[in-house]
Amino acid sequence: VETNAHTGFMLYKGNHENVLNTANMTSFQKKLSMLLRYNIDFFLLYRAMQDFVTRFDIAHSRLLEDDDFFFESPEELWKSVGLDAAVTTSLAAYCRSLWVPEKLPWWRRFWGQGALQEELLEGMNLVNYNQDNKAINALAGIASFSLVGSPPFSILGGNVQLISSAWDQAQRNHCQKCPNRCDALRHVRERVSIVVGSLDGFEVFGENGSLLGTHDIVIMATPLSMSKIDFFVKSNMDASVLQEMPLGKLIEVSEDAMIPEDPVGHAMLPRSLPPLVLRPYQQVVTTIVRNGVLQADFFSLASDELVPKAVYMTAQGKAELYNITAISEISADRGIYKLFSNDPLPHAVLVKVLGSDVTVEVEKVWGGRYGGATPDYRGNGGSTEFLLFDGASGFHGHTKAGALYYTNAMEHTLACMETSAMGAKAVAKLVAKRLDWRSPTAT
Repeated sequence: VETNAHTGFMLYKGNHENVLNTANMTSFQKKLSMLLRYNIDFFLLYRAMQDFVTRFDIAHSRLLEDDDFFFESPEELWKSVGLDAAVTTSLAAYCRSLWVPEKLPWWRRFWGQGALQEELLEGMNLVNYNQDNKAINALAGIASFSLVGSPPFSILGGNVQLISSAWDQAQRNHCQKCPNRCDALRHVRERVSIVVGSLDGFEVFGENGSLLGTHDIVIMATPLSMSKIDFFVKSNMDASVLQEMPLGKLIEVSEDAMIPEDPVGHAMLPRSLPPLVLRPYQQVVTTIVRNGVLQADFFSLASDELVPKAVYMTAQGKAELYNITAISEISADRGIYKLFSNDPLPHAVLVKVLGSDVTVEVEKVWGGRYGGATPDYRGNGGSTEFLLFDGASGFHGHTKAGALYYTNAMEHTLACMETSAMGAKAVAKLVAKRLDWRSPTAT
């Protein structure tokens, strides 16, 4: 049981200067302090955020609750609720459209007000996405800001519980739907290296070249830039010759083609995927330490009562503190803290912010050529369709087999647990539609 756990957060601007310290404040006091510091800017963005949340909830309910709605792409989903422009606009540009400035005029600074973009928004987006307001898209940035109005979702025991929970639910549903064939679902723990598509389905190969299975439908649930999977198709001229699989944009076949209804097929030649889909993700280093004590003097805190549970950095604060974006208290009694940064942290930096007794327990680098924590938005969140490849459509006629789906298409527009679930649901519904497991009354 924690006996002296701290509460609230603080923004660190560098040069031993902190702003907006909400330690030991109630929820009402936190909102009031933000409103006083950021004034009309906070009100304008908060009102816009409430509209975003309402629209997001509608999109969420349409995917998860309404079986009559099917979406072929994230763009189609966001467009249905009026959030498509927020995906392709940077947060900085969106704030300007609301008359929320990046820099405050002198007279507002004179009255003790702060720049919302420079302080609160920058701090939130650096810790969540390791990108500033010009790099993050408006939808992702407003999602970060929404935490000021409602507590974040969390999973007891960590996000790893999602996998086991989903597998258990799938097993139960399988037994309910097929009580006479309630055998255990097969879970093969192998790294996939090659997928070969044809009109008959997909052959999936492991790292050692062994055939892991042949499947009608393949669902990819990891970012393309991290997958380390090569996708091929068999040549129509010679099945022993493999060609690059034309992933990405699908085309509609002309109406006079001799094919059934719903004439959707892949391009005759490979087309490039949107650049964002292929970029390496942003590198983030997670460091867990023990015996740490947040150094009040370094952060110019007058007393222990002002020590917050978390410290978020503005761009200036991050640059001063070896690219640290956040310092969060996990256990006050044991001095356990979690730090996010661009690169591994020297011991001298840890001592500077957490005292001389600090020791590193875990250091995890999320990055490299095939890694990272969040998409590299670069000011927008373009994506691709959920159906990456359809080997059994178009000029060859339509069958149930030969479809490659991509759940992470949603993540390229907004990376969080909720949208990951939405991407999975969107794909599940499209697969069910393809296999005639559902009979929608609307599309």
